Amino acid sequence: MVANLQRVLELTVETNASAPLPPPKAAATELRKVALSTITEWCKEYGSGYKKLNLAISFLKQCKKVR
Repeated sequence: MVANLQRVLELTVETNASAPLPPPKAAATELRKVALSTITEWCKEYGSGYKKLNLAISFLKQCKKVR
């Protein structure tokens, strides 16, 4: 999962502006919410062993302005 984290973020959190999440909007919003929550939990639990998780969280907070 960590090896493909960039792709996972593109498909679930909409980090690529040219590839938005498909409709319906409510489902896309829920997917994004669950994905962000899951990635945050993974970072808390496994972040010390996977630097890429910490970088992903930093990217989402600083560049994409995700809370």
